[in-house]
Parts: sequence; C-alpha cells; structure tokens
Amino acid sequence: MLAALTLAALATAPTEPEPTAAATDGHGLFGRRPTGRNAVTLQATAPVPDFGISAGFDRVLGRRVSLGAAVEYSLPRLGYAHLTGLSETANGRLWVGHPFHGIFVEGSVTFAHQFLSRAPQLSRTSVAPGAALGFRWTFANGASVGASGGLRRGYRVVSSPVLCTRSEYCGATRVGTFGRLTLDIGWVF
Repeated sequence: MLAALTLAALATAPTEPEPTAAATDGHGLFGRRPTGRNAVTLQATAPVPDFGISAGFDRVLGRRVSLGAAVEYSLPRLGYAHLTGLSETANGRLWVGHPFHGIFVEGSVTFAHQFLSRAPQLSRTSVAPGAALGFRWTFANGASVGASGGLRRGYRVVSSPVLCTRSEYCGATRVGTFGRLTLDIGWVF
C-alpha cells in the first residue's frame, strides 16, 4: 500500500521545465560554446576595388582568444593577369562570448607580395598592420559563417623599379590606408 501511494505521488508531482541555453550559462545569445578548438575558413575579401580569395586556420588559445593565419590570392585586374599577388596574414582575435561564435575584435599583420609571373625576381613586397571588427556564427554541427570589416595601412618594404609602375594594378601590395571587407564560411572542429 505504501509503495502504491509513493508511485501515485511521483506520477502527479509537477516536473520542472527544461533549462534553456541562456539560463544554463548566463551568456544569452552568444552562450553556446562551439564544439571544437580549431577552425578552417574560406574567405572572399574586398579591399575595393581589388578582390581576393583566402584560406585560413584558427586555434583557440584561451577563454576568449584565438590566433590564426591565412594565405590570400589577390585577383588581378582585367589585362594584368601576369602580376600575381599573394599575401600571408597572422591575426589575433578577442571574442565576446566564446571563440568562433559571436562578435570579435581582430589585430593582424600582413606580408604581401606582387611579382611578375614569368620573372618572379621582379617583385614588390609590403607589410600592412590592420584592425577589424567582425561577427561569426557557428552552428551546432560545426559549420560557420561570418563577416568582418576593418582598416589596414600598407608600407612598401622592397620594390623593383620596373614592376608596378602604375600602383593601382598591384592591389596586393597597396600602400596607404584602405578599408577591407571579408565574408567567410568555415568549419569548427
């Protein structure tokens, strides 16, 4: 009889509602922690009017910090395919919420090279420190999408006097301050 009363009491006892993601960690929209500590991304970049494509890798180093590297190919302007532009970028990001999910502030340094495809000894090199503000959303399955915007300031380091006599056709090694927009897709693992 006592066992029957206990079972009846348990069956009619009110159940507590399931806690939501926001209630479990107190971070609201950016509270969901992505599944991994590494990410690979493919990016489309636009330091207008020059465009590029890049591939990057990021690694989480702390609670809100990630470091990354990317290699970019600058798309040549029409009629100037013989001027190849390549860049290597190292960056550090400080994240609001968790790394790879939410808003981030980025500091970067880029080493860019523009060279004549048939005579690579004719080249131009520049260095460009930069800063950006961006957003990335990582889905539960690890896929991510993001966008960022920022500024870079290019400084010429080495230049061949016969290459890039018209600087506007050497977008990878641009000097001065310029804006930069990036759209990316990636995978967190």
